[in-house]
Formats: sequence, structure tokens, C-alpha cells
Amino acid sequence: MLPTIKEDLNIAQAILAAPEPEQVNIPFVKLDHKTGEWTLGEGDVLNDEGDPTVIMDMASLHHGWKWQDDDGKWHDDFVPVSERVPDAPDPDDKYTTEPRSGYKVLLILLGSGGEGEPMVYSTSSKSGTQFIAKLLTKTKHRLMKNPNDPCIHPLFTLGVESYKHKKFGMIHKPCAHNVKWVDRSGAFAGD
Repeated sequence: MLPTIKEDLNIAQAILAAPEPEQVNIPFVKLDHKTGEWTLGEGDVLNDEGDPTVIMDMASLHHGWKWQDDDGKWHDDFVPVSERVPDAPDPDDKYTTEPRSGYKVLLILLGSGGEGEPMVYSTSSKSGTQFIAKLLTKTKHRLMKNPNDPCIHPLFTLGVESYKHKKFGMIHKPCAHNVKWVDRSGAFAGD
């Protein structure tokens, strides 16, 4: 089961205090697990001149399910992390892929010619969900120390690590380097 903040209502309220960002017509960002390239939309490579710096808007964090139908179209069913994970899609329906648990979150691109540009990162891969879960856990620990801390949004370099898989060869996975903490205005934490 994916980590959730439902157990502690104060943490949930702190993370979700800001209004949920509108995620309509916002380009998506994805990691190509074979090449290690972060792409924006249908193909603009973000890390061709170095790893981009982003802010993860924790108020936009959702969890749920992703799957592909028989026509190759992707679907998802996500809710805010303060809510219970929705039930998995009906196993009697026909899917090209089995429904997988995952996350969706808004990233704000800094530099790389896209100052302040929002991007949606949605993942159901093992490495992608672990990446989000680690940052969620760090956020929870930060808020347990100080529930009134406004600096709950990680600012980091969006990196790539890799490992050799026996069957699939070199696999790339997302990682966060040089994590700092900011509030919704972008002001840095005092620690």
C-alpha cells in the first residue's frame, strides 16, 4: 500500500491548506526509463543541458490507480492523499495493463527556460512511486517536528539514477538531489 497521510489529520490539513492547483491543460513530465531523459509533453527533453530544478507542490499530491485500456488509452483514478485510496478498477473489465497504484503531483519548473512553468508528474512505476513516497515521508517528518511549518514543498534537482537489470538492461529511475524546503511563495526554510 502507498504511504498516506490520512492517519494524522493535522499533517493532512497542513499539506492541503493551499487550494488544489488546477491541472487542466498543464503539460506532463515523464522519465524515459530506458534513456534516462526527462521529457516535457510529447518530447521536449528537460535534462539535455543538466538536471532541471523543480518545486514539488505537496498540496497537489494525489494517489490512486493508472491503467491502459484495450485501445491503448491511459486512464487514472486519483484523489488527494488526505482521502482514502479509491478501490481498484473492476478486475472484470478488460485492460491492456493491470491497474497499478500510483501518484500524481504538480511540479513547478525553475530555470531551463521554463521559469515557474507547472508540469504534472504521474507515475505508477515502482521507482516512480518510491521517489514520491520518499519525498512524502520527508514532508511528514518535517511536519511532525513543526506542524505549523509552511515550508512543506521540496525544491530539488530532478535527477536520474540507474542500475543494471538482468532482463531489461540499464534502467533509469527518478531521484531528488540537493533537497531544500520552501513555502508556497518559494521562500526558503530557515534550517
